[in-house]
Amino acid sequence: MSYRGPNSSRISGQFVGVQSYAGATAIWRHYLSTTTGTGSAYWAGGGESRTYAERVITALWAAPQGNESRFREVQLPAGQMMAGDAVVSTLVTLGPLDELVWNGVAYRVEGDSTPTRIGGQVWYRTVLRRGDTTG
Repeated sequence: MSYRGPNSSRISGQFVGVQSYAGATAIWRHYLSTTTGTGSAYWAGGGESRTYAERVITALWAAPQGNESRFREVQLPAGQMMAGDAVVSTLVTLGPLDELVWNGVAYRVEGDSTPTRIGGQVWYRTVLRRGDTTG
């Protein structure tokens, strides 16, 4: 049997399997709009408030690669917690004002998502920066 190039359907199936079984669910807070306080509310300190739509997605979490390896863990009373930056691979494009909430911690999107094509499917790789705990 001669080699005929990559098997696109097999690669696509592996892609779906990895995403389904190795990914972790997170709450995607998709940025919609911003409102600002007006009149007396503005002068009383009522500033900008952002509006988000929330949806549960699956993401593969990883440490940044290369010289930007600032992914580390810290010991907290409940156990090890990721601290610093992270890179996620998702099936959706994350915008620059979006957030991901994972294990009660909000991560801000630090730039545009980068598309990566694998076996006819598209992953989006995005760099995140850890924010504060939520809830």
